[in-house]
Amino acid sequence: MTAEELIDNPISKEHIFNNIINSMSSNLNHTQLSILLNTLSRTFENINFLQEKYMLSTYVIDNESLIRSFILVKKLAGIKQSTIKAYSFTIHKFLDYCQMDLTKVDTNKIRCFLLLCEKNMSSVTIDNMRRNLNSFYQYLEDEDYILKNPCRRIPRIKEDKKVKRFYSDMEIEMMRDSCKDIRELALIDLLISTGIRISEITKIKMSDINWDDRTLLIHGKGNKERLIPISIRCRKHLRDYVVHKGNICEYLFSSARHPYGKLSKGAISKILKDIGNRAGLPDITVHCFRRWFASDLNKKGVDPTIIQELLGHESFSTTQRNYLSKSTDKAKYIVDVFVA
Repeated sequence: MTAEELIDNPISKEHIFNNIINSMSSNLNHTQLSILLNTLSRTFENINFLQEKYMLSTYVIDNESLIRSFILVKKLAGIKQSTIKAYSFTIHKFLDYCQMDLTKVDTNKIRCFLLLCEKNMSSVTIDNMRRNLNSFYQYLEDEDYILKNPCRRIPRIKEDKKVKRFYSDMEIEMMRDSCKDIRELALIDLLISTGIRISEITKIKMSDINWDDRTLLIHGKGNKERLIPISIRCRKHLRDYVVHKGNICEYLFSSARHPYGKLSKGAISKILKDIGNRAGLPDITVHCFRRWFASDLNKKGVDPTIIQELLGHESFSTTQRNYLSKSTDKAKYIVDVFVA
């Protein structure tokens, strides 16, 4: 039996030890037998040491084990499930690209991966992936799986400076005209009248509507509530829709088919996409209306802090940066209204 076979097979070691003692015990006196036992014991202790050293040298943690341990640490830290999914997606996408031991990756390999992603992803998405990989490799460094985080030297990827899309009044009317039923018209007018978020639409219950005061109780981010007004036209179309659908669901917008549950964000997005396609305005989202709502109030001279309150923003900088169009739009409106 070779040395490697001895190391790999602890049962064989015990068997050989017993065979030697049994075969030699009849030929040796007590002193000689004692010397043999001590010699064999020391020899097999050395073999056990070699076995442990051999196992350590050949033990390799596979990529999936590293990913699972990283995800577990993040879960125990209370990281949101959506963020956990983003971590997993990014790391596995990178693994599909590099096809190698994740502990052997260098900075250049990560750079090449991010450059490849530029072909079909926005700069914001790519930077999120960079941050996810940086978090993963920082964990590997902290846990001594690697000596140095290869992602640390890759700087933040700057966001593309794109002009945000603001719909014109004519385009808004085109969307209204493209509604095929009262539910779609009610949804469009609600968005035009309030600029609320898609998540807020799904939470509106019948009990949140005050028809006499023309107000809606909105359940916003972080379970914060705010009371907002609706236009006379919006109230009319909402009332028409409520009468049409009847008392089938406690939520304002519900499925048209049994079991008549509340509309999901995905269902609302699909309705808007269909309306946009019919109007010749693809890629319509709730945020398009949200920007139009803020921009329209801004160019009509509404106090920006009131716009901030209506949108449910904690910070005015968020309102100004993402939802208010440039001052040229306001100037153009003033010229159109007041200059002959």
